Amino acid sequence: KTSADEYWREHLVVPLDSLSVYVACSELKSINCTEYGQKISVKAISLPSFWGTCLALSTNFTVPYRGPFTCLTIKHQRSKPGANDDFANRILDVKTTVSGIQNSALLFYVRSDLSLNINHQLFYTALTVLEGFETHFGMSMKKFNLFNAKSEPCLETNHFTDCFNDCLNQHVSQISTKCRMPFVRNETLPVCDASNANEAYLQTYKNYLNFNYHSCICHQDCISTTYSTTSNVIDKLRDNSTTILQIFFTDDSYEYTKSRQAYGFPVMISDMGGINLKCQLKGENYNNPDMDFGLRTSSDQGTSP
Repeated sequence: KTSADEYWREHLVVPLDSLSVYVACSELKSINCTEYGQKISVKAISLPSFWGTCLALSTNFTVPYRGPFTCLTIKHQRSKPGANDDFANRILDVKTTVSGIQNSALLFYVRSDLSLNINHQLFYTALTVLEGFETHFGMSMKKFNLFNAKSEPCLETNHFTDCFNDCLNQHVSQISTKCRMPFVRNETLPVCDASNANEAYLQTYKNYLNFNYHSCICHQDCISTTYSTTSNVIDKLRDNSTTILQIFFTDDSYEYTKSRQAYGFPVMISDMGGINLKCQLKGENYNNPDMDFGLRTSSDQGTSP
């Protein structure tokens, strides 16, 4: 009688007490420095997704930058497995089949937004972390400051992520079963139980694969930050129940892109209502609305406007 919601909360979640987060020591000879660095406290918000219940980690601790040695280390100690009923085993079998990821794997990704309502992007962005291994994640950051043009408008708020998730949520919730999975937001449908969760899960998976993001009309944020992440499995640990993630920046600089308004003369005249301009080329007056305002080279007759 286990429901999908109960299973997502009790079985498909990493307990917060199994995680330890460290940063580089404040001093090389710090008394509180352990093998992995200085331990810091983190906050976690539970967020259901296709792969399970995620822990969105955050901290108020400011990590001092110390060059290429600056990193964030997350150590995960696997707890003893709980009792799984038939429904739990069926879901695990489905997850292994459709994802190609073994049950002894964790999923990791870097959040670049503040929206915590639904988490559909995780299906496409998560990276695999094998349990019992040390994996390094290199991050590069890009900042964008877009110009709010009439042809390509942008919004000042965190609009794109919410709009994209809402659009994707509507797409994946269109299944034939009269129930929904815990990671789908649809107040009109009940959460699936053991009898129909398997079919709903497979249909939702197919909807993810067939999703076309061009169908969503979502304006970009005027100011945004994105992260690109690469992973590298370093070594297998002696303790198979221990998993280490080390996160660092690949460079001490980041790319900043700022767009600005650039008007060509024909576009400017069109937007201004076709104002009749007088131009003087080679001492002769012209009053021609069809005049070509393109840039001229030195071989052209006349001077560049």
